[in-house]
Amino acid sequence: MRIYLDTCAIQRPFDDDGQPRIRLEAEAVVSILTLREARDFELVVSAAHEIETERNPYPDRRAHADAVLR
Repeated sequence: MRIYLDTCAIQRPFDDDGQPRIRLEAEAVVSILTLREARDFELVVSAAHEIETERNPYPDRRAHADAVLR
């Protein structure tokens, strides 16, 4: 199976989880990335990911996105 997460979704675990919706979305993204590490599916990567990640002004978020997209 192939799954596409946009750059905002990949960054969701870094957002303030004080709101229930944001916390649930962050948990969902972490679960998806954990499953990907178990090789249950392939993450689809696009040129948009690379462009948006390069333009991210936050080094920790940029490094996270780079690691996820590799």
